[in-house]
Amino acid sequence: MEGINWTIVIAAASLEIVLITTACGVVWKLSRSEVALRSEFEEKFRSLSDKVYQVEIWARDEFVRKGSFELVIGRMEKSIEKIGDKIDAKFDELTKRIHSKT
Repeated sequence: MEGINWTIVIAAASLEIVLITTACGVVWKLSRSEVALRSEFEEKFRSLSDKVYQVEIWARDEFVRKGSFELVIGRMEKSIEKIGDKIDAKFDELTKRIHSKT
């Protein structure tokens, strides 16, 4: 049996250590990049959300005044009441027809 060539064993172990540390370095770098991207995304999303909120408030304040809002609500209430009256009338008419046929 021949003796173990220690040079090859040491070279192989060194290569393995280099490969493992390189892989760990790559994983570490990717995780740092992911953290940076996540924080950038969160910041952009937060600023976009704030801007949407500002536009909603501006539109509310600009296009809906209290007087016009109350006027529109009053019209809607009257329209709904008229629709209810029409439905009641049609329902009464339908009930009379059903009773007259029986």
